[in-house]
Amino acid sequence: MSYNILENKYDTLFEGILFIQKRFPYYNRETLEDNYSNMKYSVQMIEKVLLEDYNFDISKIYKMIIFDILIGNSDRHHSNWAIKHQKEILNNKKKITLDLSPLYDNGSSLCAYEDNGNLEIFFKDAMKFEALVNTKSKSAIGWENERPILLMKKI
Repeated sequence: MSYNILENKYDTLFEGILFIQKRFPYYNRETLEDNYSNMKYSVQMIEKVLLEDYNFDISKIYKMIIFDILIGNSDRHHSNWAIKHQKEILNNKKKITLDLSPLYDNGSSLCAYEDNGNLEIFFKDAMKFEALVNTKSKSAIGWENERPILLMKKI
């Protein structure tokens, strides 16, 4: 994670895993599942953590997920997104806001592991493109095990 995106000395970045483990203390980083509730790392888990616990504008998370689906990012696990904790001090009053940090670590995106010579085929054949998007470019953040294109429609 790059701390260069912080705008002032009062800002702090907190990776998603910190929020998840606070709400789900038995969350397993390896299996991406809470061992107590059996809840999987998903849109619902992130909503439960950020919306219920912090009244966070969840539409920003939805936009991140849609972006990941569009670029085929398959690596948006709990440590590849962060919340920016911003403190402002105006007239001796402290104001704290939470915001989604700018996105980072998008290297595992659509066609990242495909031979450049084969890329044209995916854009000419709709079925091959959908197969690529629904298998090799599946977002790490799921929704009831939906395929990425269907997930995007739900959001």
